[in-house]
Amino acid sequence: MPPIRFVTLDAATVAHILSDPAGYQRETGVVFDPHTGVIVETLEMTSKLFTQNAADVPWVAYLAVRAADGVAVGSSGFKSKPTPDGVVEFGYGTYPAFENRGVATAMTVEMVRIARDGGAKVAMAHTLPVANASGRVLTKAGFRHVGEEIDPDDGLVWRWEYPL
Repeated sequence: MPPIRFVTLDAATVAHILSDPAGYQRETGVVFDPHTGVIVETLEMTSKLFTQNAADVPWVAYLAVRAADGVAVGSSGFKSKPTPDGVVEFGYGTYPAFENRGVATAMTVEMVRIARDGGAKVAMAHTLPVANASGRVLTKAGFRHVGEEIDPDDGLVWRWEYPL
């Protein structure tokens, strides 16, 4: 897995990036190119999610940055804080130029660490209900497929869990 670091994307940071992406990059040294458009689009969705489900760190979003040069390679985030029984759902995405390089697996491992450190009891993710790259990533990271369910946003999905 490539060495990555996570940049925390709380509501204030997301608003700052959306208002001035170039300024944020200058201030932090994080490089968005060649995926500036994808990053902005993802952060617009993240901002809407924050409006619906206000959450504090660590139950926010994260920008995965290649440690060697500060290039943004993907993003991930929790859908909300853990449920009362300790289950927390997250998602992730690798930017196109960095697919098939272990980035998604590295992000998944880091999300599991954050969930564990935050006190969650189970990390959970959904994939499309077919064998695909997302399922392989989750399997590599130690998740197990536990069945199918209907997600209110995505319809029929496979559920994957990692007990913490």
